[in-house]
Amino acid sequence: MYDYGARGPRRAGPPMVRISVNVTYASCGSGSGAFSNAPSASWSISSLFGRLVVGAGADDTATRLENRIGEPAAGPSEPIDSPDTENAIWAPAASGQRLLYGTPGERPLFAVECLEGDRAEATLAYTRFARADPGAKAVLALIGNGHVARLHIDAVRIGDVWRWEGAVAADDARMDVLTGTRQVEATVPGAGSVILNSSPLPGELVETCRAPDQAVTAEAAESDPSPAPAAPEDPA
Repeated sequence: MYDYGARGPRRAGPPMVRISVNVTYASCGSGSGAFSNAPSASWSISSLFGRLVVGAGADDTATRLENRIGEPAAGPSEPIDSPDTENAIWAPAASGQRLLYGTPGERPLFAVECLEGDRAEATLAYTRFARADPGAKAVLALIGNGHVARLHIDAVRIGDVWRWEGAVAADDARMDVLTGTRQVEATVPGAGSVILNSSPLPGELVETCRAPDQAVTAEAAESDPSPAPAAPEDPA
């Protein structure tokens, strides 16, 4: 009988294993031929020891995977429904070169604003009044008036909530989508689609921002006495 000892790693892992094996020789002849089967016994011990080590390692890996799978994964918020815009209108905000879009008396759904600066620096900012996940980034798709515009839009923190905001240069050709006389569909993933009803005001604001010698203000829109959407108490 031969006694073989196999030691596992000292760190957490397979314990020390001691294995006894009976070796029977196929040949009982004299000389070196009598031990011709001994190497096969040694190989069997190595193979068995290797399986023990691999098996223990697989158990550790399985445990780590179970722990990771058990951790809750944070995902995006549930998407919201597209709002009803049948009675929604464009109207100038109380101050600045800003247009609000929404149903009169209700909080706005969308906004476009010309930020002050010379012609080379003027920008058009846009806001989708809908809650956004913190730090989220998306693409605002504007489709209408023979154009398809895709604009970057990011979640911006306003007080305790996050909402969607973005801005481009006033002379960005993609903003031509707002200069026509037809309705435009504005879509942010997860925030539904807002149908922007036709109005000359968005186009006038875009052109004014590109050539700031004119301004679309509340006074300039006196010819349209329609009530504006209410200022949002909730910034999102």
